[in-house]
Formats: sequence, structure tokens, C-alpha cells
Amino acid sequence: VEPLLEVRGLLQLSNEAIYFQPHPNFSSKPVKQVPLSDVLHVFRRVYGIQANALEIITVSGDCLYLCFDAHGQCDQVARLLVEQRRSEPGPSPSPAALFGLAASVGGNVEGVLQDVRKMTALWQSGLLSNFHYLDFLNCAAGRSTNDFSQYPVFPWVLSDYTSETLDLDDLSVYRDLTKPVGALSEKRLAYFQERLAGMPEGEDRFLYGTHYSTPAYVIYWLLRAMPERMLRLHSGHFDAWARLFRSVAESWDSVN
Repeated sequence: VEPLLEVRGLLQLSNEAIYFQPHPNFSSKPVKQVPLSDVLHVFRRVYGIQANALEIITVSGDCLYLCFDAHGQCDQVARLLVEQRRSEPGPSPSPAALFGLAASVGGNVEGVLQDVRKMTALWQSGLLSNFHYLDFLNCAAGRSTNDFSQYPVFPWVLSDYTSETLDLDDLSVYRDLTKPVGALSEKRLAYFQERLAGMPEGEDRFLYGTHYSTPAYVIYWLLRAMPERMLRLHSGHFDAWARLFRSVAESWDSVN
């Protein structure tokens, strides 16, 4: 699985490597091979509202995202990978490289909480950057850059995207992190609250009518890096001009 792309194929697992052969194969590489010695993490993933996927991360940062037709097949491959990792442990990453251990195969709720506490302590002590800490939280929550419906989420932090230089000691350059983005504008929040109050009792009532993470939103931000993904989502066309990404400053104004 790649963003907005599913490739069917055959998976083979030996005591040395993972092999994936696309079928039918339209590429110049007949088989994708991942040596087991290069496997750093194996994560259980939910794909298409089904817990039938695995995300395999290598020491070089490459990824193999596998989705199985049957839940039992996913469990079987996961079990074999865990057994192989136990018999031949892979390299140990540094604290800054650790991410998503909580979501690894064989993890449980208590294990998730323990890993979150460990990574939080590293972040609080300055041994982990803000980016790597947020990356870990996204990964522990099951988010992946290979699934646009569950893409990693990072918050708006700054409020000034027009100045040539920023004084990071000046609190005015930061947005109010005590409020969600939907409540930053008092006028917009008042509209949402008025709409909520007018909704009939007994029906599904809501304050915000849109979700913060959808494939369309992700592609909006990745337009310049992956224009082909927008073409795939919109059947060979770009979205309407008014909805295309132009600058971070304009995007901030649209949510503020």
C-alpha cells in the first residue's frame, strides 16, 4: 500500500528476508526485498477500518506497508516476524530515533502507556526534539504517511507567517495553544455554538462539522511535493483554484 495506491501481489517470508512480488507487475523491479536484519520496527495498522495491515520500518527509514485480505493472514505474518526478531534482534535505535514502539506488534494498552511515559520523559528532559516527540505520538496512535486517511497530525504553533524574522522569545508570535483551532476566532466559534443550539434534540448534534484529517486535506498540503496524488484523487484533474495551496500565510488566515 502507498498513498492512494493499492498494489496486489504475493508475499513470501524466509529466515533471511521479506519478499513482495506485485501481480500483475508493471514496474522494472520484479520483487521488493527487505532483509530481516534491516527491520527496525513492525507496527500493527488499521487500514480501511480493518485491523488487517502491517507497517514495516527499516533502519534506513524505508517502509513496507502491507494490507491482507484476511485478518488471520495478518496475524500469522506478524507472529512470524516477531519470532524472527526475537531470535535475531535487530539494531538498537538511539532515543532520538525511537518512534512508535507502543504500536509495535505484540503491544498492549499498558505497553502503549509505558512507552508514552518514557518518550514524554525524554522530551521533557530535552533529549527528544518536538518533531520526534510528535512523530512518536502520531505513530503510537496508528497514523502513517502511507495512509492519507490517517496521516500524521501536527498542530499550528506560530501565528506570524509574514514577518521576515521571528523572535521566538516573543509570545505574540505563537497562537493560543489553550484553544483548538476552531475556537481561535470568536466570531467563528459563536457561529458554531449558535448552529449547535439550533439543532433538533434527539439527532446527532455537533459543534464542528468537518474532521481535521482527511485525504483531501493531506493532499492540499502535499500539492507541490506530490501533485500526482491530487490528480489521482480528483480523477485526473486538480481541485478548484480557490482550494489549492498557495502559501502557509494564506492557509493560516483561512483557519484563524
